[in-house]
Amino acid sequence: MFDRMRLERRTLRGRLLSWVTVVFVLLLVLVAVLVRNGVRESLVDQLADDLVEKAALVALTLPDGNPQSEATQQAVALDARVTVISVDGRVLADSESDPARMDDHSDRPEVIAAVSGGVGRSSRYSETTDEDRLYVALPPEDGRIVRLSVTEAKIADELSSLTGRIVSAVALVGVVGFLGALFVATRIARPIAALTETADAVAAGRLDAEPRRSDTIELDRLGQAIGRMASDLGRRIRESEEERETLERVLAALPEGVLLVESDDRLSYANEPFGDLFGKLPDRLQALTPASVQRAVRAARAGRVLTVDVELDAPLRVISVVATPIRDDLARVLVVAADITERHRLEAMRRDFVADASHELKTPIASVLASSEALQLALSRDPERAEGFAAQVETAARRLARIVSDLLDLSRLEASARSDEATRMDLVVIEEIERLTTRAETARVAIATELEPVNVPGPPSDWALAVRNLCENAIAYTDGGGRVSITLTPHDQFVELTVSDTGTGIPARSLRRVFERFYRVDVARSRETGGTGLGLAIVKHVAERHGGTVSASSELGVGSTFRITIPIHQPVESRLQI
Repeated sequence: MFDRMRLERRTLRGRLLSWVTVVFVLLLVLVAVLVRNGVRESLVDQLADDLVEKAALVALTLPDGNPQSEATQQAVALDARVTVISVDGRVLADSESDPARMDDHSDRPEVIAAVSGGVGRSSRYSETTDEDRLYVALPPEDGRIVRLSVTEAKIADELSSLTGRIVSAVALVGVVGFLGALFVATRIARPIAALTETADAVAAGRLDAEPRRSDTIELDRLGQAIGRMASDLGRRIRESEEERETLERVLAALPEGVLLVESDDRLSYANEPFGDLFGKLPDRLQALTPASVQRAVRAARAGRVLTVDVELDAPLRVISVVATPIRDDLARVLVVAADITERHRLEAMRRDFVADASHELKTPIASVLASSEALQLALSRDPERAEGFAAQVETAARRLARIVSDLLDLSRLEASARSDEATRMDLVVIEEIERLTTRAETARVAIATELEPVNVPGPPSDWALAVRNLCENAIAYTDGGGRVSITLTPHDQFVELTVSDTGTGIPARSLRRVFERFYRVDVARSRETGGTGLGLAIVKHVAERHGGTVSASSELGVGSTFRITIPIHQPVESRLQI
């Protein structure tokens, strides 16, 4: 059946040509038949008229007696059968048969017509001669009817010669008609084929294809409709692509990962952040890891919105995954994943900070309470020792005040908005060094600087706090006779502040933790020097708050170097060196 359908598929030109040819051939056959019949009737009429004239001549030459001999002679001369019949139907003479043996002819149609006074004519089968014949009979004269007849074969011979001419004419007309049909079919099919090519081009995506103009109004309107359709389709496709690209940009710009799971568990869409969180994604939900995401999707299909926290390794991250069914289609699920590692870290830092702060505040408060109780007892029992207890109270109170001051500085840095103010970093360093000169001289630590004028982003108070903490730490952990060097060097896009000392140094295991809050490398020495464990944390916070970074390097027994890299706010051409 398929083969038959395939064979029946033909071109429009072929169909038009076939149908026009079939109709034209049928019409030609019909015309040929009608013409042949018309010609035959014309031949019969002509032959009949000729027989009438010949019969009239025969009637004039018939003798009064027996006409048999004359009938035979006239038949040979006229090339026709001659029969003489009496009005009562008796055959008097016949050129081809014995009259005595012939039946009564009074019932013959032509004889009846002749007896009635007209010219009788009929075409019928003759039993006497056993063939079809054409008969013509004249009205009776002297009681005798002259009848002439010829065979149908004679008519056929005449007709066959004319039929050949008719067939030739019909064939010629058929060829001309076929060529005309071919021309018409091609003329009709060509613009339709052109429109088909245009439609195929539009379907293939070439929406700028222009349909050809046609001299047929309907086809021209169809081409214009295809052109408008292609233009409208192109506009809709562009709008759709723009919307899709906009959606892609929006989803790619989101910090959260987005995944769409189809009803057949196919992962049909995932934005870039989702791939960054979970790596290369499989095609099916069953292959997606971790398995808790699959459970969240199945719970969403059951009508429950489930939120799960997923821990991923390399590096360690905590991902919050929410699976939500799409409205009116519970089988399709939208999965949103957000990296909450930083939030977890901040929550852990807050917990640790509260615990560390409580512990750090507990020690000086306990010292203040104990020293104040001892002071009260000493005032009443041993006044000479009261001064020592009062000094202990003052030391503990000063340490408590230093901790509170550093905590307030950290709180201010975290709570205040980032400032667009610019600071001359070299002037800040000079001012802080002047404040620490007395302390450095007391500790017998030399301070050397090499500064270049440069502007950095941020208020002077923030950078003063960072420089002060770095310098105080360097002086505190450098033994007498040591040296602290401070350099400020601008580069193309950033400036580097370096504070180096020749102190005791920092163990390698502690280098990555020195910027943590309340972390101390040497707890005993830190407390002797009045350290709170918050200084380097403040330095790191100031640097990162204004777009910089901080790092430390050290070697035990040689010294330590702390380096802050800050983006330059505005270049300054002058140079200052101390």
